[in-house]
Formats: sequence, C-alpha cells, structure tokens
Amino acid sequence: MIGLGCASDLTGFFSGVRYAGLRPKVDFTADPSNARIHVRDLGATMKARITVNVDKDGEFQIWLNAAGRDQLVAELLALSEASDHFHLGAYKGAEVEMSSVPYNDGDTIFGSGKVFFRTEDWEKQFFPHVVKETSES
Repeated sequence: MIGLGCASDLTGFFSGVRYAGLRPKVDFTADPSNARIHVRDLGATMKARITVNVDKDGEFQIWLNAAGRDQLVAELLALSEASDHFHLGAYKGAEVEMSSVPYNDGDTIFGSGKVFFRTEDWEKQFFPHVVKETSES
C-alpha cells in the first residue's frame, strides 16, 4: 500500500532534484476535492515529457525526461483509498499528459490510460482471482 501523510512528505524528495544545474521551483498544493497532490511549477526549465509505447518487438516501454519522472512519481505517491486512480493522455488537460511523438520507427504510442491503486481488502473482495494467483506464485 502506498501512503502519503501530506505534501511536505514529497518536498524533501524534490528538493534535491536539479535540472541543468538549476534547482526547480516545486509547489505542492493539496486538492481537497480528490486529495491528489500536483506539481504546479517545475521552474520553467523543463517541460514534462512522458511517452508510453509498445516497440516493434512487442516490448512495453515508458520514456521519461526528469520532469516527466517527477510528475509521474508524484502522482503515484498521491494514490490512496481516497484518490484511487489517475488518467494519462496524449491530449491537453489530461491529469498526466503524455507525448504522442514516437522515439523509434515501429513504436505504437498509447494515447490514453489509467493507473489504479488497490488495497489488499479491495482485491480480496472484488478481484479474488488476482490475490489467489499472486499468493500461489
């Protein structure tokens, strides 16, 4: 289970991150409507870039620059029972915006997706086959 007490829990993580030798400005603001924490300003030194694809050989890949990594990590750490998923999309306004530009010829770009957080209790109640399969491995 991923837990996060408050926005200050992540401030230490991001305080050591540097882009091109500059310390980014990172402002965490708790959104009471969904208890998600958003990275509001990465210091305007680097735009987040996240590309999700399957390559020509069928391998799933996630390509991230530093700002994209930080945004994705912040969203993952903000997942909880109160805020159990977020959306990724290759369109303006997605919670996590992804790039639609492939890195290599033959890559199939994912245009949208979701990341779900699930507790063991939820898994046992709604997806018992997942818990059973995991415990047998």
